[in-house]
Amino acid sequence: MKQIRIISRYLQVGIILFFLAACNDEYMPDGTTPQETSDGVAQIELFTDAEEFEKPVTRAAATDENSLQGSMPWILVFRGDNNNAVFFEVSRAILSNGKLAVPLTKTNSKSRLIIITNPPAKFFDGATDNLNLDKTIINAALSGKTYGQALSILNTQKLSSPQVTVPYAGGYLPMSASRNLNSINEQTTIGTPLNKVQLKRIVAKVTVENTATGFTLEGFTVVGAKQYGRLSEAAPIVVGNKVNYFAQLPTDPVSGISNGKDPVYIYESSVGETSVIVKGKYNGETSYYRLAFKDSNNAPMSIARNKWYQFKIKNVKIAGYKTPQDAIVAPPSNIMAELLVIDQSSMEISDNGQYYIGMSNSEFYVYSNAAQNNLTAGTITTNAPAGTLTKIEAMSVNPANSMTISSGNIVPDGTVKGMDVKVNLTSLFTTGTLRIIVGNLVRTVKVERKPIISWQETKLTFSPGYVSAKIESQGNGGDKWLTLSTDGIKYSDSEAVHPDSPGTIYLRVSNNGSGNLPRSGGVIYLGRKNSEGHLKLYVNQVSNTPR
Repeated sequence: MKQIRIISRYLQVGIILFFLAACNDEYMPDGTTPQETSDGVAQIELFTDAEEFEKPVTRAAATDENSLQGSMPWILVFRGDNNNAVFFEVSRAILSNGKLAVPLTKTNSKSRLIIITNPPAKFFDGATDNLNLDKTIINAALSGKTYGQALSILNTQKLSSPQVTVPYAGGYLPMSASRNLNSINEQTTIGTPLNKVQLKRIVAKVTVENTATGFTLEGFTVVGAKQYGRLSEAAPIVVGNKVNYFAQLPTDPVSGISNGKDPVYIYESSVGETSVIVKGKYNGETSYYRLAFKDSNNAPMSIARNKWYQFKIKNVKIAGYKTPQDAIVAPPSNIMAELLVIDQSSMEISDNGQYYIGMSNSEFYVYSNAAQNNLTAGTITTNAPAGTLTKIEAMSVNPANSMTISSGNIVPDGTVKGMDVKVNLTSLFTTGTLRIIVGNLVRTVKVERKPIISWQETKLTFSPGYVSAKIESQGNGGDKWLTLSTDGIKYSDSEAVHPDSPGTIYLRVSNNGSGNLPRSGGVIYLGRKNSEGHLKLYVNQVSNTPR
């Protein structure tokens, strides 16, 4: 039987990718000058940001996963602030004096927006495929429709069956977001420079790597993928309509999709619908294997947009199936893989256009009443070139010298480097700040001690503005002594996510009854809205030891 261990790291990236050259005239994508706006229309500035799979894109010829420099965004406006809001207008963004803006009708009423960046040229409205994604067709498709209805009307074009190439290969990935406005006038903006609209790619990314001895990865593909996807987030997953990605003969159907080096992009799918077919050579014999998307409890997983599913082949026992078709219908077997699911990134990234520096978190809370040594306060990544000056220092430590850096030396060489910054805390430590410098880029991590958790069941509340949380480690406390919730009622031992809007995250620390040992080493990451920073927790709990 195939064994899969799932590791989910909660990563949230906040990096500005929208580089727009200044210009004196407004223009549309086709080079024409737009008509002057009327008194009833305001030019609304648009500030967007993309949550990334990872930074950077590794090959210049690869799909541009991060840039927003494809076709100009479409903005769809619905009057109201919920799913019953009614479609009012659609408008396309323009560049005006070097700024991205969109002409919208003024109103004092609340509005709900759908923002589609890098939009495709064609779409499927649920009945007719290959419709032009233009103002006339959008107005006709959405006339009289609600926001909730529009979510199922705005779809990508259908893929072929079978799909013989990777969608979006070599191009731009469409991204989307929703936003509510209380009114629309000359002072309105869609997002702000410090609170950008967070875009999500409409696809998931799948990669396969091999570390197994005696096995050579020759390629992979996906089967049971959705034939089309939703252009807007929070839309219901498409029912049925599944396709396999198989290249045309004489190309090998599997390695012709990906030779193992290139990613494959797929749309969201329901639990257990989608699998990966791997082609590889084991002890000189070429065969095919199936990898299933399963969680840590060996339960089938759904596929979500804007996530990166990384399969890492760890062990191959014997040769697989003779053909891809045999592998599709057979249960996963004879191969062991690890699945790393990268969701929103805990890497907060600063970029100067030449290189970047990322930190896993900007705050670090330590729940402890004692000295702590070699605690990982944060993780750095950078691709700075060789010779770039780096420095890590402790600042504003209270009391003085109660926090020192135990390890964390960055030596840039132009490749992506990762490094944990570890600190020692004395029993007297209360607060301090770490300052990480790479060239002209600076990140900081605020470190703060919190009271150790009581042996009795404790619920910690984090609000407002939190979108998600992920338990990275249960430490030495065993399974499920730490659980997360978005409503304080239903708890999970893995993650908690607010899918629609930011809110409260609850962390429950279970009762540590009489006779148990103290618990320590629990690690949790929490993500705030709109790249406002990420919080890391290091949780310790006393035991109910009789006096």
